This record gives sequence, C-alpha cells and structure tokens, in this order.
Amino acid sequence: MRTVAARIGYGVEVVLLLVYILSWTTHVTAQSLSRGLLSGTWPRNYGFWRVTFGNGVFLAAGGGVTVISTDGSVWTWQDPGTHALRGFSSQLAAGAGRFVGIWNSASNSEAQVSSDGITWTDPVPVADGEIRGLTYANGQFVAVGKSGDGSGVVVISTDGQTWNLQDFLTSAALNAVTYGNGVYVAVGDSGVVMASRDALHWSVSNVVPGTNILAVSYGGGAFAGGWISALGPAGSITSTNGFSWNVHGNGMEIYRLAYGSGLFLALTRGVSVSTNGADWSYLVSFWLGDFNVVDIAYGAGVFVITGSYGPFDLFSPSYQLAGSEEVDGAMHLLVTGGGTGAHCRIQATSLSLSNWTDLFFFTNFGPTDFLDSAVSNCPQRFYRLVSP
Repeated sequence: MRTVAARIGYGVEVVLLLVYILSWTTHVTAQSLSRGLLSGTWPRNYGFWRVTFGNGVFLAAGGGVTVISTDGSVWTWQDPGTHALRGFSSQLAAGAGRFVGIWNSASNSEAQVSSDGITWTDPVPVADGEIRGLTYANGQFVAVGKSGDGSGVVVISTDGQTWNLQDFLTSAALNAVTYGNGVYVAVGDSGVVMASRDALHWSVSNVVPGTNILAVSYGGGAFAGGWISALGPAGSITSTNGFSWNVHGNGMEIYRLAYGSGLFLALTRGVSVSTNGADWSYLVSFWLGDFNVVDIAYGAGVFVITGSYGPFDLFSPSYQLAGSEEVDGAMHLLVTGGGTGAHCRIQATSLSLSNWTDLFFFTNFGPTDFLDSAVSNCPQRFYRLVSP
C-alpha cells in the first residue's frame, strides 16, 4: 500500500491510499507528515477502488480486500474468511450503523452489507445493469446507474438488502448522486441533472447538453458538479437548491468530488481545489501512466484518496519522484528536478512513518535512477523525497 500524506495550503490534510507509500516535501503545495502506520498484511497487488467515511471510520475497498481507519493515517486489515466484500467494489456508502458495498458483474449489480467493514453478508440483487453512484441520507440508501438498455436507473433501500427500482426517469445513464439542503441530486450523461426531495419524484433537466456529468457533491450551502465533453473544454456546474444550475466553462475535468473543511476537492488530472465549485486551481498534479486515482472521501478533518496499482509519479515545482515495481521485485525509483544547486535524499521505512532511513542522495545533475531491492522482503514499504 502507498499512502501520500500532505497538508495543503488551506490547512487540510490529504491522504492518498494506494499501493506503496510515498510522501514528499515541496516548497509550494505540500509538506510531508511523519505520522501514520499500517497494520495487517494483505495482497500487495490490490488497489483500492472506493472509499467512504461513516460510522466514525474510513472504509476503503477493492479486489475483495477492505481496510479501515479512524483518521486516514492508521489503516488496519482483518481476514474476513469466507465473508469478504466480493469483486472490485463499484460503490461504497455508510449509514444507519452499517456499510453497503455494491459491485457490478457483466449484466447486473449486487449489494452486500457489513456492520464493521470486515464481515459482509451474502450478496443480494440491486438492479440489472451497473451502479455508478451511491449515497445515504434521510434514512435510505440511494443508488444510481445505467440499466441494461443504457437508460438511467434509480434504486432505493432502507437497509442495503432489499432494493426498490424506481420508474423510468431518463434515457441517459446516471453517474453520481449526492444529498444536501433537503434535496437528492443525480447527474449523468447527455448533461442530465435530476433533483428530488424524496428520491421518488424527480425533476429532470439537461443542464449541459452534449456532455457527460460525472461527479456531484454538496457542501457549504451549494451543490457542485463536473462535466467532460469530447467536443470541447470541460467545466463545472453549481447550484444552491439543486434545481437551478449555473454552468462554468473553466476547462476543469472533474471525475470525483468531495467536500470538507470549507473546500470542494476534486479528482481531475490530479487533485484540484475550490471554495465555491466554480473557480478551481490545481493542488497536486499527477502523471498517472498505468496508475489510476479513482475515489475521494472526507471525514475526521481529512480527505482520503484511493487508487489502483501501477507506476506512480507525483511531482511538485521542486522535485519529482517516480517509481514502479519491476518484475524482479525491486522498486525502480527515478528522481528529477530540483534546479541549480539542489540536492535531496530518498528515504524509506518498512515499519512506520516516524523512522526513516536514507537510501540515496540526489543532486541536480539530470535524472537519476535508483533500485531498492529490499522491497521484495517487505510486506509494506514507505518512500519519501526530502531536501536537507
């Protein structure tokens, strides 16, 4: 697992829960935090596709593996035996003292329920087609997605085990759902936005025709969403009531959204931040390669971002540290940047984020490669780039 902990300029901590741990220091956007510990051992090649916060804890899931944290820093895993959350979880939500995980097969979606995030019930059917969004509010779980014929689907459950399909609402697939200010809001393809006060009766509108709206969240008295288009620049949408919307052609491609501590945080081509959902700036940029950052959640004063396995490449204006696990088991590390007279150290630990050992030294004489063969003997490995 890789965790990146960063305290951003707004005083909010962001944790990236991935496959190896990489923390970094920059002079502009983040500083590394010497805190955090991972306990338990799980298959190293699993990424974490979804994360949610509820019942006082973060829950991250992927590939039949779930891990839990109360603060986004210390993560634990316990063997669920034969009662694991199956598949690569499509969606997670928490409410009513339970977690609900929904995963999609080739033709339908199924749900499982857990009281502790470790032991899960047997799967039950949710809907034909796939579920793409899930939230909990007002005593019910609301799931949205794409039916077998490509139209939008809304399914409701009070307990996560018995699901009721709503009447046909839109021919467009639905991608995300949230709740705020007494209103459920679902967004989807073809620029569709739906709003409802009870999740039963919906108002449907085409806010940004010809686009796909992929994300929506609520916070600070406003809804915010993000859309992409193959025909032109992307952008965001905002609303105070969920029914009337403003469109902002700011070019920001928003794939997932969360709100906390007075900020909207979005997965874009990196991580972007906004105080109002209309004006955005890049917080951290990523060169993703085969690596996917896929979900974000807020709780306990922390944003947690999850992703799947692959090469990683995080960079700042000062230094860049990239890495990927090679076939022989050694971690290949590449350091670039720094500018004239710059120098830094690569450090690693296999125990906790408070005891680091120097591995390599780097100066500004061009890109430099390093191999860490010790990773093959470690169930977990932590890396960071620091400047003395």
